Amino acid sequence: MVQTGWKDGEIAAVHGVTISAVGKRRREQNLYKKPVAARVTDMINDVWNVKTTSGGDSHHARRPLQGLKYCIRKQLGDELSPPQERRAQNLIDRLRREDAVLDYDRETPQGVFFVPRTPEDGRRLMRWPAGKPLPSADLQAAMELPASAEGD
Repeated sequence: MVQTGWKDGEIAAVHGVTISAVGKRRREQNLYKKPVAARVTDMINDVWNVKTTSGGDSHHARRPLQGLKYCIRKQLGDELSPPQERRAQNLIDRLRREDAVLDYDRETPQGVFFVPRTPEDGRRLMRWPAGKPLPSADLQAAMELPASAEGD
């Protein structure tokens, strides 16, 4: 039902369960409504162990982190809304302008930081933690700063 486009509420009504039960079952079976978005979010959360809490100290919704997700999604061919496109482009522009990458520190209130790019960063959008295995080739390519009109 999920794969054919049914909404959680429709599935819940047919089976006589709650909408949250349908959502829980989908997640257990790795059935996501937005598979590219879920894949990107899972990769970033796995690599950086992003703080996601219900309180105000959560990092998952920080603007730079959202921009990073949108950039990677776009480069994987996912469709973005106009505001998401702008957020992705703003991040790319800032990373180029400052010759920076995004880094993450779970123990700080801010969480996400722009830091100077090093040779180890290559063209990545984000600082990859030492010792962490790299993701699949398509995700690695999508994590790279896109070439600019000037050909950088």
